[in-house]
Amino acid sequence: AELLRYTAMGQDRSHLKIFARTGGRQVEAVFWGGAWRSPELVGQRSIDLAGKLEINSWNGQERLQMVLDDFLVV
Repeated sequence: AELLRYTAMGQDRSHLKIFARTGGRQVEAVFWGGAWRSPELVGQRSIDLAGKLEINSWNGQERLQMVLDDFLVV
């Protein structure tokens, strides 16, 4: 997937949110407890994502997101 951007999230900023594009579609992925791995993404453009799709219900809205088990910079 093409890595678009990423950010730390959560009250303690320990989680990682990744925005990527694959097959012409944008994907939002969350890596619970994964913010410590964000230095691996600096300056990178391509990433493989491994995880499962889930419906994120938050703040009265629902949307599809990927929950990551792991990622690999390629």
